[in-house]
Amino acid sequence: MGRSMKSPAGEPGGIDGAAAALFVAGIAARTKGKIVWCMARADLFAPALAQVGLHPDRVIYVEADREDDVLASFEEALRFGGWEPSSPSSFDCR
Repeated sequence: MGRSMKSPAGEPGGIDGAAAALFVAGIAARTKGKIVWCMARADLFAPALAQVGLHPDRVIYVEADREDDVLASFEEALRFGGWEPSSPSSFDCR
């Protein structure tokens, strides 16, 4: 089963947000499976995630226009509960 993460990067206090995102990425790197990373801005730097051990191939990026949509995406990822690598088309993004 994969994990879901909501990115704090991009919030006011950008340096603190980036440090928090890398901290979360380091924790996520210790888990197994895919990671769903939900964010409102495309400000996540994949090479930095790799530096803390989270390979970009494990991350499913979800970008939403509004914070409410980020939360809805996060909830949907939790509700989905898993990802079968052999059938990527099984992930429903409605």
